[in-house]
This record gives sequence, structure tokens and C-alpha cells, in this order.
Amino acid sequence: FRSIDQELNEIKRKRGDSLLGFYGIAHTPLLFRMGYLIGDQSNVLVFHKTRSNDSKFTEWSRDRGAFIIETPKEYNSGIISKDLIVSISTTFEIKYEELTDLKPQDKHVLMFTANNFGFDVIQSNLDATIARDMIYRNIRDIVKKYDIDKIHFAISSSAAFTFFLGMGYSKQHDPDCIVY
Repeated sequence: FRSIDQELNEIKRKRGDSLLGFYGIAHTPLLFRMGYLIGDQSNVLVFHKTRSNDSKFTEWSRDRGAFIIETPKEYNSGIISKDLIVSISTTFEIKYEELTDLKPQDKHVLMFTANNFGFDVIQSNLDATIARDMIYRNIRDIVKKYDIDKIHFAISSSAAFTFFLGMGYSKQHDPDCIVY
């Protein structure tokens, strides 16, 4: 990660306030970290590659689309734990049983699910912003309520939305996290 961190810091230094575009495909933890390092105060356009067999990346629309995140499901509210598992399902559904390696029975669990699943369900910057804001508002409420020290993210989403989620994570407001 050090070389990626150095590269991104150099990009941030060189670009100043210039517009930046993001597109690409990479592993989920790397995408999240890249978004986190760029930050949400940046002038960034996000591009998504649809699965229609052409190799074009297209910018997210500015209009409202049909994508929404449903009200999250909370599990284990009665336990004492400083850890929170957060699942975010937009491409494929993550089921509670699929989190067994993370020992969900010993942690607080918050599961976010899209209104429908697929590789290309997020096509709008406005939809993505509304979803990200709702996700972080709910996470921060749970963090405060249970005094959470660490968040474990399980993310099944597009590269663009995972990067965008990372942009919203805050050193000042959020605890340490691990992204799977």
C-alpha cells in the first residue's frame, strides 16, 4: 500500500484544485483506500464501465436514477462489542451466513442492501451520493451508540461505488476499518 499511498499523494500535490477523473478496476480494499486518500473535498468525476461488452468507461449521470439503498438491518444490538461488521450489497447480495469468517455473532452487524442487484445498477452521481450519505449516517449512529473502535467492511459493489465510498470515510469521524 505504501507505493499506492505515495502515488496518490503525489497526484493530489500536483493537481491542486484541478478536476480529477477516476475509472478503473481493482481489488475492493485498494479501491476503497484510493477513494479514502483522495477524500471527499476533491473535485472528482467518477466513471463506470458497464458490462455491455464495449470497453468504454462513462461518467455517472447527474440525474436521479432508480438506485437506492434499503433501510439497513441491524443484528446483535444486545451484545457488548467494540467491533462493527458492515456489509454493503449492490452487485451481489451478501447474506449474514456468508460473514461467518468474521465471527458476526461476537460483533454488531449492520447490513445494507440495494433495491436491486447487478454490475451496473449505480449509474447516477446523485443516487451514489444519497446512498453513501445514508450508509455513513447509519454507521456513525451505530459507532456512537456502541462506542465502536473498529469497522469491518464486506463490500459487494462496483469499482466506482467502492472508490466513492472510500472518499466519504473520515479520519476525524470514523474509527479504524478493515475492508474485505
